[in-house]
Amino acid sequence: MGTAATIAVLGDLGPFQAELQRHREIELLISGTFDELARHLSGDLVDVCVIGPSYAGEVESLLPEDLPVVTLTASAEQAALIPHGTGQRRVHTVDSVESLVRLLEQHTGIKMAKEPRIDLQVAAAITIEGSRFLRETTDLSKSGVGIGRFPEAIVGRMVELVIDLPNGPRWLKAEVVRRYNRQGEPITGLVFRELDEETTEAIAEVVEGRLEGTASIRPIPADDLEQLRAILRSSSTIEAPRWMLDLASELTPLEITAVHGGDAPEWAEKGLPLWLTAARCRFEHRGAASKASP
Repeated sequence: MGTAATIAVLGDLGPFQAELQRHREIELLISGTFDELARHLSGDLVDVCVIGPSYAGEVESLLPEDLPVVTLTASAEQAALIPHGTGQRRVHTVDSVESLVRLLEQHTGIKMAKEPRIDLQVAAAITIEGSRFLRETTDLSKSGVGIGRFPEAIVGRMVELVIDLPNGPRWLKAEVVRRYNRQGEPITGLVFRELDEETTEAIAEVVEGRLEGTASIRPIPADDLEQLRAILRSSSTIEAPRWMLDLASELTPLEITAVHGGDAPEWAEKGLPLWLTAARCRFEHRGAASKASP
């Protein structure tokens, strides 16, 4: 089983459909008639078939025997009338969203996100074992984030992120938990780790729609920009915060051009405020960790 699943749906699932549509780990193939469903089953690799109440008990026996089937029922009486499997076929009847999600996880092997997600396309600065990448988020929840074209990283790998949230950039630690494709685009799902109270509230503010405006590309604060320029111009060590000296040593030639206001690509300019935040927060986090150590 891959890291994304394809679910064929027949009929109106009512509130169940909204629940499935919020999960980015699965792709839905929705059919209004059995003929449409048959076309999906013949042309696509389907992991599970979900049958709506209006078709319950009518089509299960016509489906491939090795295809897991979940039938939504409107009542216990309706569920009792549905054959629960012959041969290899196993038909599950459910009447709650929680049961549906649990069955889909069981048959696809994919852990489905529990928190509501919103579509959000903002810059994300990624640091993996000292290497830096600038990418864009695809969606956000209170517990994690989806990022497109994520650099190669095995599931379970811890990474550092700075996400340019509408209420300000936030530095986070996250764990890679899944990789999947959505409409042909490779997406990596990450779960946040060690969130502090302030960052948790900032993410909740975005997810719950409690913001009045949106953010554009943020410039580097003037004082930080002048100090960074001075470091890059100097041929000897000058007095500056350690984190800023570290950042200056990591910048690429195009990023240095952007610092000095030269003709640089948008990604170089767009990433600078995020790398600045990452360098400062990383330094502060290590300082706090060292003080906490015995």
